[in-house]
Amino acid sequence: RQRQMCIRDSVNPTEGTLSLLGIEIRVTGSTRVRDQRDSDPDFDLSKILQGDFLKVRGYQNGDRTVLASELERDVADDVILQGNLDDFDRDAGTLTVIDILVHTDDDAEFEDDDGQEVTQDEFFDRLAELGAGVVIKVKDEEDTDNVQNDFADEVEIEHPD
Repeated sequence: RQRQMCIRDSVNPTEGTLSLLGIEIRVTGSTRVRDQRDSDPDFDLSKILQGDFLKVRGYQNGDRTVLASELERDVADDVILQGNLDDFDRDAGTLTVIDILVHTDDDAEFEDDDGQEVTQDEFFDRLAELGAGVVIKVKDEEDTDNVQNDFADEVEIEHPD
């Protein structure tokens, strides 16, 4: 299960697709679509505007797109990306989740798969043990720097259910 919350990049209502953080999201007739910001009962893809903050829950297809089970327009909030780890680079302090390169630094809060706060080095040690495919949750807190996808503020290894 994947989750993204962010400002949309592009939208194509005719094709039933939109792009968030460069990830193609497919919206189908079974996708639950709602407007939490304006409470518009007729909200659909055609009403999404540049700068709208969207929350998406869905599943990653084999073709690296996400099939949306839920799509919400909401007020701006923290950007959260959750999905399978593709790769990481300890020396650069980066990890890749759903093809999105995430930058970390010592100021971020790191949490291991037992829910314990750890250092950046301990976090990457644990990633080396678990390997690709583990579920990672990344949070970039809403701030006033107007930079989307700057350094992550929180990075967690999600405990398997």
